[in-house]
Amino acid sequence: MSRTSHLTIPQLEVLAQDALSSPFQEVRQSAMEQLRFLSAFDQWDFLKSLFLETSNISLLCVGVKAIHFVVKNELGPQERAEIQEYMLQYVQQNGVQIPRYLVKMILAVYATAFNLNWRLMVLSETEEGSAQGMSTLGMQTEEQLRKYLPPPLMVECMKEVVHSFAAEDIRAKVLTTLRETFTKTVLPHFFRFAEGAALELGVHALELLTLVLESVPKRTNAPLVQLTLTTDESIYVAPGMEWMPALRRVVQNCGDYVQANPNPDTDEMTSACLVLLRTASTVMVGDWGGRQVLRDDVSEFGQELLRLSHKFLQLFQVTRAVPLLRCAIALVVNCMERDEGSVCQDMELLTRTVQDWAMVALACCERWQEDEAECRQALLHFFFLVVRAVPPTREGGSSRLDHMTGDADRKQLIDNFTRRVFDAYFRGVISKCHFAEESYELRCAEALVLHSEEHLQPMAELLFCERLGLSVVLLDELKRSEEQYRACIAMRRGETVPEEMLLSLMVVSTDFIGSMSTDDIVLFLTNVVLSRIAVIITTAGLAIQCGSINAADPLVPYVLQFLQALIAPDDDVTDALLQCMSIADPSSSSGSGPDGGHVVKHKLHLGVLRALFHYARCLADSEAGAAAENTYAELIAYAITKHSECIPLISDATMLLRHVLEISMLQHLVARPERIVITLNAIVDHKVPLLQPRDMLSQAEQIAREGLIKELCRLLEVRGHILSITGSHAILQGILTSALMCLTHWGNANQCFRDLVAILDGLQSKNSVIVFLEWLVDNNQVIVAGMKDIRYASTRNTALQFLGTLGTVCEQAITTIEHIEPTMWEVASFGFNAIRYYLESAMVPRVGGEDFYFPPNCISETEMYNICSWIASACSGSWVNLGIMMFYGDEAVVETLLHAADALLSIPVEVIVSDEQRRHRVFNVVNICLDFPYPPQSLSFEVAAARVWPRLLDYLVHCMSYRFSHLVLGCIGKIVHELWPNPAQACRDDMITYRTLQSIIHEVAVALSTVEGLHESTYHLGFEVMRSCYARDCEGSEGTFETLLSFCSAYHRVRLRSILMMLRGGSTPSQSAASFLSVFGNASKQQTLAAW
Repeated sequence: MSRTSHLTIPQLEVLAQDALSSPFQEVRQSAMEQLRFLSAFDQWDFLKSLFLETSNISLLCVGVKAIHFVVKNELGPQERAEIQEYMLQYVQQNGVQIPRYLVKMILAVYATAFNLNWRLMVLSETEEGSAQGMSTLGMQTEEQLRKYLPPPLMVECMKEVVHSFAAEDIRAKVLTTLRETFTKTVLPHFFRFAEGAALELGVHALELLTLVLESVPKRTNAPLVQLTLTTDESIYVAPGMEWMPALRRVVQNCGDYVQANPNPDTDEMTSACLVLLRTASTVMVGDWGGRQVLRDDVSEFGQELLRLSHKFLQLFQVTRAVPLLRCAIALVVNCMERDEGSVCQDMELLTRTVQDWAMVALACCERWQEDEAECRQALLHFFFLVVRAVPPTREGGSSRLDHMTGDADRKQLIDNFTRRVFDAYFRGVISKCHFAEESYELRCAEALVLHSEEHLQPMAELLFCERLGLSVVLLDELKRSEEQYRACIAMRRGETVPEEMLLSLMVVSTDFIGSMSTDDIVLFLTNVVLSRIAVIITTAGLAIQCGSINAADPLVPYVLQFLQALIAPDDDVTDALLQCMSIADPSSSSGSGPDGGHVVKHKLHLGVLRALFHYARCLADSEAGAAAENTYAELIAYAITKHSECIPLISDATMLLRHVLEISMLQHLVARPERIVITLNAIVDHKVPLLQPRDMLSQAEQIAREGLIKELCRLLEVRGHILSITGSHAILQGILTSALMCLTHWGNANQCFRDLVAILDGLQSKNSVIVFLEWLVDNNQVIVAGMKDIRYASTRNTALQFLGTLGTVCEQAITTIEHIEPTMWEVASFGFNAIRYYLESAMVPRVGGEDFYFPPNCISETEMYNICSWIASACSGSWVNLGIMMFYGDEAVVETLLHAADALLSIPVEVIVSDEQRRHRVFNVVNICLDFPYPPQSLSFEVAAARVWPRLLDYLVHCMSYRFSHLVLGCIGKIVHELWPNPAQACRDDMITYRTLQSIIHEVAVALSTVEGLHESTYHLGFEVMRSCYARDCEGSEGTFETLLSFCSAYHRVRLRSILMMLRGGSTPSQSAASFLSVFGNASKQQTLAAW
């Protein structure tokens, strides 16, 4: 590309100003289009001269971005080294006049060039077995930067280099070599430079130190097996001698500065020191080098961190600066998680340390300030680490050694401090829990713990230490709360309650209570007690989930007993809890949750109910799960029949049902079949509000409804299989009818199809799928009428999703069609006619013509994926015989396929290939049509007659340029043979152009040369396709290779020339593939044809 002659430097300055700062999008785009020529390689000399000819900041910014692009994509090692010098010289001469952000952009160009050249050096020296250049690279870089830049800019440049390395997407093949080399050579030198410049540069040097540590690749030098989890991920440095001396000095200097200036809120340097210290506390040495001196350095390094932790703790007690407390806790926790043995060597010192931490923890729990919440949780974790690290005394008394050294008393003292801290934390949680708002966050399998429950995890963790007996604290509080709840219910009924019970319920000041009516006081106290019960049950569930408590602990069976008592239908307390546990009268209160969904007719205490479901979910995975045979069915039935409009609650019930089905605890669901039958009958009778036919649902209600329908269908199959209950099919038909009523009664086609998709997702067995298909045939006309409602895109998407899911389910569940063949034909005809109707409705007439076409973007890629799912299932599945359908004159198959091909061509290639999983469906349909095994009604012949193959071939070649695929390559080869069967003869009706053949050669040759990890069969197919194109257009193919060889790098040139030689030599595809793999293998170090 040549420079546009009429664009002078002033004109370029105006264009750059418009491109960067114009408020009008059209002006910005036009300016950028005119400036794009600067990023061409043939403008390289002119681009560098811009820095000498202009001082306009906007044009300089555009120029730097263009240089960055050329450096990254066009230059070779020597040119990149030259531009590094050029950029540094420019900053040296003009760094004071230009803005800081422009300086950072220029330094980013240096960093990119440095990173690319460094990678080439590593790869070349690794192959040669030498590491001489790599070992001195850090020192050479520092000398180069010192030559041109002052120390502050040196730090900025090093930051850019580290950022460039950390952001680089290095392929797995060379990942270990590159990262290990960078960690051992460049990063340690940068770290030592920043450590030496910290006093002069202050915060900037500290930021570089922190960035270097954070950029050390995770797990590069880590052990293969790690037995413990850590709060902060460890940083493994190697070799240790390159890191530890400087790291020890950094920690010592930062600690001294913080002690002299303990005000992180006002002193930026102190705040940066605290961040660096926390990062440094996670460092571990991955390579000792067999040196005892290094081991001693590491041990002293850990002791220094512990000493600083204690100093910061003392400073916090004076200054009350929360960042100091956070850092102190992080230091001691990180040290103990990585080397708890060394912490516990001196029991006397440990006891004094624990005492100081206990005093701070008790004070934090007493204050209970929001900004200290993270600190309180970390403190409890610290005490867990201490108790876990301190070995217990012998059962029945202390050992003689403990008695002689006094360690027995010290261990007892540590345990006592831990109990006090746990009790204080637990009391704080209990006393504040009723102030927390109800959480409407939904649980999921990946995150069982809600954000509102994270503060309970440290308590659950401490229950692991059985010798402390902390579960008794929760058990006693649960018993007391249960008695208090019974008292609240009695007061609501007007019964007399003992005075001591009333006193135990007084949790707020008498002034606050005095301002409330008697009924309000009772309701408020009821809410307080239920909040406490929710906290205790949730904590117990978390303890079971993380293995902190076993099934033999008294807390587990008591909570289970409490849960079972609550859901017993003949219990007075249960009735009160499940029906009247609101904090206002049911008749006068209503609530609504997020997303516009109704919660319930009266405001439930949602926390305690969700705690029950969470406990049951955790219990199902534990040893005690077998003891809850009736609990799961009762809980699920209760949520569905009583409170299905409460979205979080029904979501918890659905998740519990799904989990029980997944872990095959089926006996729990059939142990109380009457409860399940009652629930299912309630669904069929439309007595479950969430599943009733509705006009409009919120997004949260739709998700909850679909999830519940899916799991209920799975439950029906399970019960029908275990108990041989034929009535399950009747219930399934009832659920189907309920879904159809959304369409027939409310005209809500979108919700109807969403329900049908959920039902299909829950069906797996052949008998259930047949029931569904028979119902579908019986209601064919109604559903087709609903599919014609294409006013809304959501309805179209859902209807096509239903068809795609239907085809997939039929293909998976039905392998033989004896006795049901008419039904399957009707289903197939229904699907093809529905898709044909939809596609025909999306077509528009051409201007001045009689034919129709698909305008661009009239069909989304999601709709096309679903259409192809149906077609592929029908063509390749055994549930329907399309050959017979076509033989008897069913035109829907061919017309649907032709319309689908035209619709596909209207969708941009980059859109259709964007989804890695679903694009396979589209290409699979093309492949199926090419291999359709029913002549003379060949789908390939029908498609060829409609002249679709030539356009589809160009489309597939375009797809190859975006994403290489073995399936697409196979389709291209088959289409070429279909359109031009005999290379010796002329192309039939000129249906394939020479330009298309050259594009195929280009894409396949590039793919075989650059794509890594291809299978041998792919190379064989690639050579077969290229040989086919080469035989049909020899001259054009030679020109394509010459073009590729003229601009690609030497690395790829040798591969492309080898391919060309094999095509010229006439070797078979098998011989060509074997020869290519024997020389080059299937690994490519460069996946683009980068020019050198």
